Amino acid sequence: MGKQKTKDVMPVNWRIDAVCAAAQKAGKGYAKFVAEDLSADPDLYQRILDEFREAFLLKREWEAERVRRAAKERVKAKGKKRGSSTETLL
Repeated sequence: MGKQKTKDVMPVNWRIDAVCAAAQKAGKGYAKFVAEDLSADPDLYQRILDEFREAFLLKREWEAERVRRAAKERVKAKGKKRGSSTETLL
């Protein structure tokens, strides 16, 4: 189940990037890394995905916070354009 959950959370391009980064870290090409390292150690793929999943979730959290802040700024800007009538009511 844990493996399926990772696939649901992280898009395919992130999983590919994770394996590419691991191959680069190992000093091998993508195909050679997949053929040799991943086939020899099936748990390695899951460890790579777990590491990248954390980074993906952090990035998604930061993006959500950025969007919230931008929305808050738009609301403030609209209030200023209207002559601050909403601020006096509050």
